[in-house]
Amino acid sequence: MKETNVKLLIMDVDGTLLNDQKQITERTKKALIQLQQEGIMLGIASGRPVKGLQRFAQELRMPEFGGILISSNGARAETLDGNVLFENPIPLDLAHQVLEHLKKFNVRPMVEDGDYMQVNNVYNNLITTGDRTFNVMDYEAHSNGFLLKESHDLCKSVKTPPCKILTAGDDTYLQEHYKEMEAPFADVLDCMFTAPFYFEYTNKDINKGTAISHLPYQKEEIASIGDAQNDISMLKSSSIGVAMGNAVDETKAVADYVTADNNNDGIALWIEDFFGIKPDNQ
Repeated sequence: MKETNVKLLIMDVDGTLLNDQKQITERTKKALIQLQQEGIMLGIASGRPVKGLQRFAQELRMPEFGGILISSNGARAETLDGNVLFENPIPLDLAHQVLEHLKKFNVRPMVEDGDYMQVNNVYNNLITTGDRTFNVMDYEAHSNGFLLKESHDLCKSVKTPPCKILTAGDDTYLQEHYKEMEAPFADVLDCMFTAPFYFEYTNKDINKGTAISHLPYQKEEIASIGDAQNDISMLKSSSIGVAMGNAVDETKAVADYVTADNNNDGIALWIEDFFGIKPDNQ
């Protein structure tokens, strides 16, 4: 392996670590396992809750080597053994204000609650994005390992400060109404799209870059790979930023490298080139 200052490689999940079939390709998996065997720690950073990251950590054998999970777009960072390195949830009274405000809109709020995802109505679950209509609660719950818990008033049932409040809706509806949804909270919360059908709230100035700044690594020891707008802060907080070939132009603009897309082993190809390892020979 080539000599490098990098000790930690952090990856986004959707559109980066996963291909469009929501799988880690074999070549990428082998490259990341070999990188750990060479002494490089892995981190996973995502808008997903931590429960939704653990299965990917298992698939990459991260528990054998250690590693870091950054969840909810940077609201929480922890080691694989549960040591919390950073956490900045939405204050409970402010979360209740958001949930009350969302009653005015045709959206489906979802809030993490341990092993459960709290929702208003499990049967009000269909949304449309592009030409696709699907059950968004089933998608969110099962992709992150949650059971659904129904509550007719989330303001009363949400009892601990949440790392984020996720709302789902038809992509065209969210585009028409997101400014109204964020207006009362624009100065106190970060409000953003994480998919055309997802609009979410986190505490102010929370992003993946903020979480990285609280890790026990220097900037020159960190490399990161991502594709979306919410990965820009992560790439800027790393000494080496890599954009996937499928990344948005804004992310590519701040990257040091642009690799192949998520369907063509972009992570593995960059690892092979930068670190000088050949995972296919493993």
